[in-house]
Amino acid sequence: GKISPNSNRPSFGSGIVVRKTGYILTNCHVIDGFENGMITVTLCNGDKYDAAVIGKDASTALAILKIPCDNLREAILGDPKSVKVGDWVIAIGNPGGFDFSVAQGIVSATGRTDAKENEYIQIDVAINPGNSGGPLISAAGRVIGVNTLKVSGFEGVGFALTSNEVRGIVEEIIAANS
Repeated sequence: GKISPNSNRPSFGSGIVVRKTGYILTNCHVIDGFENGMITVTLCNGDKYDAAVIGKDASTALAILKIPCDNLREAILGDPKSVKVGDWVIAIGNPGGFDFSVAQGIVSATGRTDAKENEYIQIDVAINPGNSGGPLISAAGRVIGVNTLKVSGFEGVGFALTSNEVRGIVEEIIAANS
């Protein structure tokens, strides 16, 4: 879905439905500075919902939002270990506010880690303001990562936090706030 603030400050991001009961995963930087009641989630059918921030994880910089909806189609998290360099991938998001855009690219490298030992997939798909927080999808149609960051000053160097990193964080945050 598209995530945007209910304010005059323009900002957009993307998210992934991780539970049919209204739980949405995104990156913390997509919602930083906005509190409950200040965030709107727009689904691909155009339905809009005010979102509550359920929890954040400092290590991975992921956040879980909740919208009042219980019949969503949740994403299927795949195994990023099956992804190989050169595989085609698709990033879905809202770059620059262009709603529900799709970009394709390839996996440039796997097994990249940050200082906190979080694992990333390096991709040549552009990660721009607006498609951060959205899904990176394998050719098999599974979410293998969350589009997270790019290297400033370089074109075609983006990173997606792997779905294996995401899976446990989603469970933790939802369980702790249910």
